[in-house]
Amino acid sequence: MVSARAARRLCELLALTSATAGFLSGSARDASAQSPTDPSVGGRTASLGQPIRWHWQLGIGTGLYLAGPSNNLMVRAAGGTYYAPLNPITKLAEIGVETYVGARGSKVDGGVRGVFQVPYLSAGLGGDYNLRDGRLDMLVTMHTPVRRGGLLTRGTMLRLDWYPLRNHTFTLGVSVPLGDPLAGRNRPLQDYVDVPRALYAPPSHHGSAPELRAAIDSLRVSAEWMRRLVAPFLDQDGRNEGIALARTTKYVTDLRDHLATRSLESEVRFFHAQLERAFTIAAESDSVGRELARQSRKILLDEVLLPYDGLLGRKKHNDSLRGLSLAARGRFGRWVTQSTSLSPIQTEEVLFVFETVTEMLDGVRQKAAKEWDDPRLVWLPLQYALLPEQYDEQDELDSLVERATHVSFTDHNRLTYVANLQFLSELLQMIRETRDYHVLWIHDFPALDTAQSIDWASFTVLNGYLSALAARVEVYDSTGTLPSYFIFLDQHYYEQRKSRVLMTVLEDPLRASPRIQYGSAQDAAQLAGTLARLRAAVQHSRVLQAEAHEYGDAWLRNRIKVHVNITNRVDASFWSGGVISSVFGYPDDVMRDHRKISFRDVSESNPFDGVAILTGMGVGRQYLGPGWDDRSLKLAGPALLQIRQAARELLITQGIPESDLPMPLRRGPPADGALLQAQRAALPDAVRYDGRAAVLVNGTGYLPKPLNVAKAVLYSLMPAGSVIKVPDSLWNSEFYGGLLVGACIRGATVLIIAPAQGNAPSSGFPQMVRARELMTRLLIVRHELSAAIAAAGGDLRTGLYALPVDQHGFASRAERWARQVDTTPMLRRLLPFAQALVPMVADVGRGSDNSASSSAAPAATAEPPKLHQKVQFLATGPFWRAITASPEWPEFMAAYLRYRAATYSPQGADRGAQGLADSLEEMAGRLLAPVRGTPRAASFAILGSQNQDPRGMFMDGEVGVLFTGSQSLVPLVDLVFMVGTVTWVNDQATLDRMLPPMGELRRRIARNTKDGV
Repeated sequence: MVSARAARRLCELLALTSATAGFLSGSARDASAQSPTDPSVGGRTASLGQPIRWHWQLGIGTGLYLAGPSNNLMVRAAGGTYYAPLNPITKLAEIGVETYVGARGSKVDGGVRGVFQVPYLSAGLGGDYNLRDGRLDMLVTMHTPVRRGGLLTRGTMLRLDWYPLRNHTFTLGVSVPLGDPLAGRNRPLQDYVDVPRALYAPPSHHGSAPELRAAIDSLRVSAEWMRRLVAPFLDQDGRNEGIALARTTKYVTDLRDHLATRSLESEVRFFHAQLERAFTIAAESDSVGRELARQSRKILLDEVLLPYDGLLGRKKHNDSLRGLSLAARGRFGRWVTQSTSLSPIQTEEVLFVFETVTEMLDGVRQKAAKEWDDPRLVWLPLQYALLPEQYDEQDELDSLVERATHVSFTDHNRLTYVANLQFLSELLQMIRETRDYHVLWIHDFPALDTAQSIDWASFTVLNGYLSALAARVEVYDSTGTLPSYFIFLDQHYYEQRKSRVLMTVLEDPLRASPRIQYGSAQDAAQLAGTLARLRAAVQHSRVLQAEAHEYGDAWLRNRIKVHVNITNRVDASFWSGGVISSVFGYPDDVMRDHRKISFRDVSESNPFDGVAILTGMGVGRQYLGPGWDDRSLKLAGPALLQIRQAARELLITQGIPESDLPMPLRRGPPADGALLQAQRAALPDAVRYDGRAAVLVNGTGYLPKPLNVAKAVLYSLMPAGSVIKVPDSLWNSEFYGGLLVGACIRGATVLIIAPAQGNAPSSGFPQMVRARELMTRLLIVRHELSAAIAAAGGDLRTGLYALPVDQHGFASRAERWARQVDTTPMLRRLLPFAQALVPMVADVGRGSDNSASSSAAPAATAEPPKLHQKVQFLATGPFWRAITASPEWPEFMAAYLRYRAATYSPQGADRGAQGLADSLEEMAGRLLAPVRGTPRAASFAILGSQNQDPRGMFMDGEVGVLFTGSQSLVPLVDLVFMVGTVTWVNDQATLDRMLPPMGELRRRIARNTKDGV
């Protein structure tokens, strides 16, 4: 038994342990601060750098020695280091060595330990050799941060060491990381977003009229059907696939039966008619009732629906509408009092109606959360506050997206659609032309290719950075300026693709060896030449040498480098979902930054002085050529400021204090309207800066997700007659699929395109199982709801990108398009201009049209192409009809074919690609000209990094550009071509052939891991 005195001593020592750990952690934090002084006058540019390989920690703990004749108190201070022999992101293995000293009873104690840990389990096993006893014992160690970010201070952990063979001797203490100032600082401390609470519970209002209650009952039933029809739940499960599909079929047939009596548009109008009727009854006046209904819709949209839907994809704390509803009730009550002359009884009845509607919406939220089994996927239809005529114009849809996402569209942007082959050349050109700063924000910068040799594309970019630095240093004495280069790279692929090999050279080019790991003698010779040029330029710069003499060699190395920032680092102090922190929880390390952006030189004082490219690709050979079907968007103009702001936020959330942000990325004073107009007018191609765009950036992990919200707004609101095309490489989001089924029910034509198994970039069984499940459910929807969808004027089509190897280069794809369009009635109905294009495209397929086929090199790979496009197009019916009736399509398609041929393969002659891209932009403007001013004509294109999957919605950092106008038509012609080459799935047999079933065990695994695959 432990005495009371011993217990008190144990508690006192634990308190001392906590204070010591806090002091040590604080010391590490203070030592990490970097000066905010401008580098041009001796300051240093802060960066995250690369992760340390050996993680040192110091701990102090107390416990009881239970193996002797008496139970002695122990106090131990331990220090050691740990190393992950595998990819540390996996958290599968760490090996470590520690030493400890302290006291056991009244005598000195000490020893050494060797430990093997499984960080994912927060536990390890090892041997402890005690010097005092001269004995080796088994050690079991467990650790947890208890709370996100650390127990006491950032990165600190609660640690238990247990000796089961020493009569259960143990110590309990705290450990703190050493030499890692970012520990506990690179994730948000909250893994949820707070939904506003109701700070007061007001008394309920009462309504007595039976007629009023009947209207409210009808309203409640209608609200539930609207939820089910706008975002149908298609992810039913069962103990086997057959039961799951039977439940899906039952759910869909219930929708069918209801739609047989009332369409979705009729349901929306019925809901609003009942709302108006309820207010009319309460106010005893038709005109007042109409105005009350109108005002209630406005307030519900502003105070309840948009704020709650803006949290889509995020974990919610206090998940309820009560707080939002309280604000809405207060605003509505104030308006009723100030703007009407109702009697007290009438006022009470009116407020009762509004209160009941807010409670009704909370009930809808609860049902949705239960049905989806995930509150992150709850979407309250905006149709509760909007009539169809309130979201059928471009400006109306733009405004709703802005209000829901809190991201504004900007005008006067230039957008250029770029094929994947151009990304590498555009990146290198951007690096060369940088004057102030350049940021490469990428998820993959591989050192190795599939042959385990240096990746030539990455090696080319490495040399591009060093050559650009050398060129700037060579003229530094005359210009007095040096640009800063930054790389943001997520640790997951950094570890997996051995990126440290390249980043080490970029981080310290003045001392790096040209003989890099995995490189050949030729690689070493080329790199040696580039490094020699840079070092000679530094040595011969009189100004740079004079500054280095004053500021020191460390300043020089900080000035002449690429500032590497490895983000989302492994951190044992960030867990979620566990019983207690990491106990049965999951680590934030599974969440990645999937954004792919390169930008330079833009500033608040001149938004037109810079350029960006957003892409779905990484740096590397695998992303180039016909084997990787992807696109990028080149962007210039004020929208770049949204990217610049996101870069600042990234560094701050990763642990760099705002006061230490690199000088080029700090927020500057904005230019006024007159200056902006002058800056735009001074551009040589100012006439092309006519694009309207918004950059939507999803933060990694638990940060805001405006891109999710923008997609949901458009998917759920695009009006009857709209056309929506959504290809993706990972199409397995049942939520997005449900919203698009709702669009079909409203009367939209929706084309969903996913890769067949042989054409999928991520073809693991979890991804393929989930894709097949969704596609199977969409087939059920087509079968059961075909009449209802057709009656509304809509259509639902699912296609699989199942292209074979291009035996004859781009001509193979042209031949496939011409053949399929000529023989597929559905395509000819959807694309009324296509039949006239078949002979021209067929000529390219036969190689007869030299202008479009001369550059098409043979396939560069023996494998089928991989679909990685994340380009979406949405248009209202009036826009689509006007565009498809244009006589400009033959010339537009001819320009497109020439562009695709020129950018098809690295062996192709792509030097004229920019001119061809300009030609496409010009043609798109001509195509759009007759549409301008057409009532209810609206269009959008989306291009970015996000996949249509739960990981993209919940976990990963993503980016997308939402843009409108003529620039949205260049992606359209690309999608028109894709639509003609995919295989359209009309039956289960076709689907099973291209996405084969994989058995019940794999299906269960895929469902249980769906958020992370």
